[in-house]
Amino acid sequence: MKKVKILAIVVAVGIFASVVARNIFAQSASASLFFSSTPTSPSAGQTVNIKVYVDTGGNQVNTVSAHMQYPADRLKFVSSSFANSEFTSVVERDEITSGRLKYTAFIIPHFQGSQGLFVELTFQALASGKADIFFLPTSGVYLADGTGRDILSLTVSDNLSIDVSASGTQSDNVLDSQGLQDDSISLEEQQAGVVDYSVSAPIAQKPSADQDTYLTATPAASSQQTILVVILIVTLVLLGLATIFMLKKLIDKRQGSKVNINQEAGDNTQNGQNI
Repeated sequence: MKKVKILAIVVAVGIFASVVARNIFAQSASASLFFSSTPTSPSAGQTVNIKVYVDTGGNQVNTVSAHMQYPADRLKFVSSSFANSEFTSVVERDEITSGRLKYTAFIIPHFQGSQGLFVELTFQALASGKADIFFLPTSGVYLADGTGRDILSLTVSDNLSIDVSASGTQSDNVLDSQGLQDDSISLEEQQAGVVDYSVSAPIAQKPSADQDTYLTATPAASSQQTILVVILIVTLVLLGLATIFMLKKLIDKRQGSKVNINQEAGDNTQNGQNI
């Protein structure tokens, strides 16, 4: 009876772990941030309007942190606006450091979509040349599931490259995670523009990372998810061992019963012969 109770507990734990793991992997798709710029080839002195969008990857999110770096010698920051943003409650708006912009905003209860406007930025083109704007690894997109897990994945294709020239043509350019434009910045160019990545996000602390880590960033399993997966594997192994043990005991018991029956039959036969 005690062994049956142990087996029942193992089975229950296995079922619980399976349900938890299934719910976690159901929201395994990563989110992304991307830019839209008008124009993409401005003249020196011309205004450049840039919009930052979020693609939640089919997930429900409630908080976004967009930390960006831009070349202060090519672009002058003018203003930012959350008037049309999907995330109306702004909790971080750091525009003090030249060449860096940091924004964090949230929405209640959640947002889900492939092109949700986060913030609108206005710059002034200063000097001719390529102006590269990209997201820092301290950016994040956080689930609205009670865990606040960061599901943002950054890639080179999320970057924006603007050519400042004496005579530019106006056009719309949307860079997203679906494809890499020809004018995307190279690894060497980004490394030359990066000063420091050890900046803390206000919602969730992310580890500092160098540029190589940023460029090859992929959706990584959180520590919580990893622990649950390990628990699930261990539970399934224990469940299998417990099942094998119980089956062996059952087989041994049946074989013992057959031996006893055969022995009793032999004894009865022997007693008949003696009579």
